[in-house]
Amino acid sequence: MFEMEERFYYPKDFVETNTGNKVNKKTILCGSQQILLSGKSILEQDSVIRADLAAVRIGKFFVLGRGAVLKPSYKTLNKPAVNTQSGATGLNFMYSSMNIGEYVFVNENSFVQASMIGNHVYIGQNCVVSRGVIIRDCVSIADNTYVPPDTVIPPFAVFAGNIGTR
Repeated sequence: MFEMEERFYYPKDFVETNTGNKVNKKTILCGSQQILLSGKSILEQDSVIRADLAAVRIGKFFVLGRGAVLKPSYKTLNKPAVNTQSGATGLNFMYSSMNIGEYVFVNENSFVQASMIGNHVYIGQNCVVSRGVIIRDCVSIADNTYVPPDTVIPPFAVFAGNIGTR
């Protein structure tokens, strides 16, 4: 369940950086100036990193599976935003940077909006990790798990279920 299988790839489909990162040519990188990949990471086809909202810092040996999305977390501010031209009001958001540790694996079709992810973390297929979540070191999140907003997952936890529990 949590073992990573061997992954084979076609070198012509990837761009390899001088630090050993392998980025698929069909990966969507928004705000690429604010993405820091420390090295030896793999970003697979159709995966998305939304660094146009806030900085995304990723440690070594990170794998982002096919169709997975990384989006920085946000907080809703009490003060409503007002458009000076139209006078319309709306919610005011503040995005915060996303920090991801080393040896992190995000499987296919998962949506991750966590504030922080520690080292040695496995996130299964089709998971939703909501905004403001803090994932400590050595955590496994099972396939098809929903992690509610502002949850703190302690070290060495196995989280599973639709509203995940330990």
